[in-house]
Amino acid sequence: MRFDNPSPAVQKHVDKVVKGFVDGLKNGRIPWVKPWRTFGRPMPYNGSTGKDYQGINELFLQGLSPTNEFWTEKQAEKAGGRLVKRSGGVTVIFEAPMRGKEVVERHESSEDATGFMSHTFIAYPRECFEGLKPSKYAGPPPPPVDSDGHKRSEHVEAAIKATRAKIKEMQSDRAFYSRSHDVVVVPTIGQFTSAESYYATLWHELTHWSGGPTRLKREFGTQFGDDKYAFEELVAEIGAALCCSALGIQTDRVQHQAYINDWISNLTNQPTYLMRAAAKASQALEYLLPNLHKPVAPPKPKKSKK
Repeated sequence: MRFDNPSPAVQKHVDKVVKGFVDGLKNGRIPWVKPWRTFGRPMPYNGSTGKDYQGINELFLQGLSPTNEFWTEKQAEKAGGRLVKRSGGVTVIFEAPMRGKEVVERHESSEDATGFMSHTFIAYPRECFEGLKPSKYAGPPPPPVDSDGHKRSEHVEAAIKATRAKIKEMQSDRAFYSRSHDVVVVPTIGQFTSAESYYATLWHELTHWSGGPTRLKREFGTQFGDDKYAFEELVAEIGAALCCSALGIQTDRVQHQAYINDWISNLTNQPTYLMRAAAKASQALEYLLPNLHKPVAPPKPKKSKK
């Protein structure tokens, strides 16, 4: 998604979300961290189409439904549902590249797009409807990750290995991504309070790694405290939260207060700051977990026995 010149409706919605985020940060809560697990698919998706919401909508919809299943009112009515909790509606941003007056279709290249169309619509968690059966695209949550001990998780380890990042686990008192050596360094898993806290930290550093010069080529800043450095930290925080959510990792990471102060200032003074950071984090998620948003096929009907 492009957010350098959002429509008034989109910006109005984002301003509201940003205010909520700033209030959360001021009260000591990291608003993009979800310290609980869902009961269904790991990422927010549309119950009618089965498609995951992507980009900034992933961030906005996190934690708003225990099943991560959302419907528009019209979609739900067609499926036999009736809206009974209108107050539970959530604003979703839709943006599409335009070539002249025509929308560029998903299968076409958007490199020659002459503009972008954006608008908002309302989606509701399935819990806001009566008579609406669970989506045929509903799926189980990821396997749980050890929250008390240090047992490694098979599916998370496989996802880490698939990134092909160079990772050095060693006795250390800090975790970091070395841009000059292109390596992620983390303390040993036994140094963390749990496997979940280890994985949350590792995915934060892997989000930094995704922005390296041979990958997504993000600007990192040069020193602690400068604007680009703080922005990259916000990208890594949101990216790690999305990766953890996708993999079923419960996390309550607490960031350095200096970062939080910078984020509060920048979120307040720059209207598109959160949108740009969320878009970069979504790109990192796509890079680190490339199979995450592949279409989910509904289960095939069972053949009746003759």
